[in-house]
Amino acid sequence: MSNIITLTSDWGDMDFYAAIFKASILKISPNCQFVDITHKIPLADFTKAAYQVRTSFPFFPEKTIHIIAVNAINNIDLHTYQHWLKSKDKSMEKDFFFTDYVAFEYQKQFFFCQNNGIIASICPDIENIEHIVQIPRTEDDKKHLTFSILDYYPAAAAKLIQTNDLKAIGTPYDKNKIITCPTIDAVITPMQPKNIIKCKIKHIDSYGNVITNLKKETFQQVAKGRKRFTFYINIDKEEYKVHISKTYEDIYNTQNDLFFVFSESQYLEFGIYKTSWKEMMANHTKDLSKIEFTIKFDEPSEQS
Repeated sequence: MSNIITLTSDWGDMDFYAAIFKASILKISPNCQFVDITHKIPLADFTKAAYQVRTSFPFFPEKTIHIIAVNAINNIDLHTYQHWLKSKDKSMEKDFFFTDYVAFEYQKQFFFCQNNGIIASICPDIENIEHIVQIPRTEDDKKHLTFSILDYYPAAAAKLIQTNDLKAIGTPYDKNKIITCPTIDAVITPMQPKNIIKCKIKHIDSYGNVITNLKKETFQQVAKGRKRFTFYINIDKEEYKVHISKTYEDIYNTQNDLFFVFSESQYLEFGIYKTSWKEMMANHTKDLSKIEFTIKFDEPSEQS
C-alpha cells in the first residue's frame, strides 16, 4: 500500500486550509507523504479539478490516495447555503447542502471526492470503477461546521493506508447514484464537414498556453494522418498555416511563432513561442469562454 496522498483543491495558497488538512491526517498517520497537485482550482470548478487529477494520477504509484476537495457545496443548494452563512443563527447544523462523500478504486488508484459530477469526469468509463463506498462523518462531538471535510477525509485516509481496504472506511455505494454531466470535450457531429473540427479552451496553463478540449483520438479521426492544417480563431480575422509538433524540443528548435502539440493530458495544446497567448487575447476579449477555434485540413488525407 502506498502512503502517498495527493491533494487537489480550490483553497488557494494564501490561507491555512491545506496546512490544517494535512496536519489532521498526520496526527493519525505521521508517515504519510503529501503531494500537492494544485490548490488553485477556480472556486467550485470541479471540471478543472478533474482535468488536473485525470492528467496526473497515472504517474503515481499504485494505491496512491487522491483527495479532491473542490465543490464541497451542492450547486443546487448554493443559494440556501449562502443564506445560511449570512444568518445570525448557526447553532443548527445543516448537512443537506453537502453531497455524498465517497471513496473509490479506479485503475489501481484510490480517489476521495464528492458525488458532484467529478467522478465521471475522472473516470469516463464508470463501469470500470472497481469499488466505491460512502464515507461516513466521524462521531467526534467537535464537528467542523466551517470546514466539514475534516470530519470525513482525514480519518478515512489514515485507515485506508493501514488496511488497504475500502470496505473498512465506508459502506457500499450504488454506482447508479453517480452524478454524470454532459461532456465538454470537442466532438464530431454528423453535420460537420469531414475536414473541419471545432474546439474551445479547456485550460490555460501558467505559461499562458492553451489546452483545448480536443482529444488526440478525436483529432486523429478527422486528421486521418494529416499533420498540417489551417487554424482560425473566431475573434481574430487571421488564419494560420500550422502543423503538429511531436515534442517541445521540436518547438524550441524551429522557434515557430505559433506551435501545436499534444500535451501529457492527450489534449491538443497550442501557444506562442516565448509569449503568453492569454495575455495577447486580453486585447480582444475578457471572456475566454466565447472563443472558438476551427481546424481545417486542406490537403488530401493519407487515407483517401
